[in-house]
Amino acid sequence: MAPRKPRNTIGLILSNVSNDFSGHLMEQAEELFAAQGYQLIVTTTNHSIEREREMLCYFSKITDGILLLSDAVEYKQLADAIPKRIPVIFLNRRPNGCPCTCILEANYSAVYQAMVSNITSGNDRIALICSDRRLSNADEIVSAYQSAMESSPAGFHSEWIHYTSGDANEVPALVETISAQGCNTIFTTTQTLTRHFIEYLLANNPTT
Repeated sequence: MAPRKPRNTIGLILSNVSNDFSGHLMEQAEELFAAQGYQLIVTTTNHSIEREREMLCYFSKITDGILLLSDAVEYKQLADAIPKRIPVIFLNRRPNGCPCTCILEANYSAVYQAMVSNITSGNDRIALICSDRRLSNADEIVSAYQSAMESSPAGFHSEWIHYTSGDANEVPALVETISAQGCNTIFTTTQTLTRHFIEYLLANNPTT
């Protein structure tokens, strides 16, 4: 098979750009690749696995490599769409069974230390808000949370862990549930969730 002609183009597939992480990633990647003489082509999938598959096939024809922030839980959901002739790198999440290179952020230490800091300050009834329990980084975050809470005066309570799609409309019900549980601290796992909760609490607790 003849070697592919370089296209000086990198594809970036994002599940969405509505959160701060994806927006920052896109900006940094574009700047980095431009400095190396590469053009970055960005597309979003709106959390659709079928769209991920379509864009993997399309980018395999027009790029020299693909970066992918995937919503796939299992690698087999994408396996037959992964191109063989160019590198594919998964970012921030590793689907189960994924043999490709993955660039992951270690969350355990940061989450554990944040919990301990709050506990030491007397805020030991901490509710954890996660965006998606199926994704690979959720297990690490929950594990760090559990370890820290098990050593706190309040102890670990699995019902204090809440999962959300990230929709701002879910925040009022979550706040009501967390308040009923007697929690005095809310720990969110993404910048977007943090923003949603801050906006809601400021709008509904103006004297806080």
